[in-house]
Amino acid sequence: MMIRAPGLQESIKTEIVSSVRGMFLLAKLHLDSLMDKTSVKAIRSALEELPKGSGAYNEAFEMAMKRVETQAPGHRALAKQALAWIVCAKRPLNTLELQHALAVEACHTRFEQEALPDIEIMVSVCAGLIVMDKKSQFVRPVHYTTQQYFAETRTAWFPEAEVDITNKSFGILSSNTQPRNGEIMLVRLGRCQTTSHDSWHSLRISTLRIK
Repeated sequence: MMIRAPGLQESIKTEIVSSVRGMFLLAKLHLDSLMDKTSVKAIRSALEELPKGSGAYNEAFEMAMKRVETQAPGHRALAKQALAWIVCAKRPLNTLELQHALAVEACHTRFEQEALPDIEIMVSVCAGLIVMDKKSQFVRPVHYTTQQYFAETRTAWFPEAEVDITNKSFGILSSNTQPRNGEIMLVRLGRCQTTSHDSWHSLRISTLRIK
């Protein structure tokens, strides 16, 4: 980000402070939204358009998702898969569970160790919407308002998420082979993901698609 221009750093500070009203997360999201700007003019224009008021969080999350959508295809796919699992999971996922979930392909019962995505890259491509707790190793939405936002919009952003998750869970659970060390985690995760009525309904739909 270009902050060496005279007065620009002070302008960034002033505009962000005035728009966030003490909400630290919003300040971080606003700063993240400036990172891809390549000129002083672009930064100043973005500062003028910072979300304010009661809907600021949702607007900031919307902007973050638009940044996700404009990434290179590989990064975009990784971000949306990670976000979908985190948002739709029946319980919080730790880093290894999330990596293993993304490494296995839908309807397959095996994953390759080399397919495990890098967790730091995964977090970085999600545009500030998720965080990894280094102590507990859980990956979660950056704020409870983030979870609320996706509860309202996830069918728009991740229309195939539940089918994808249940397909993967179904594949692991239906395997007749003894799971290898890493796959034990996926079996546990698969059981967790298929405990609700909605998930079993999705499993029936998924089974029809597989046949």
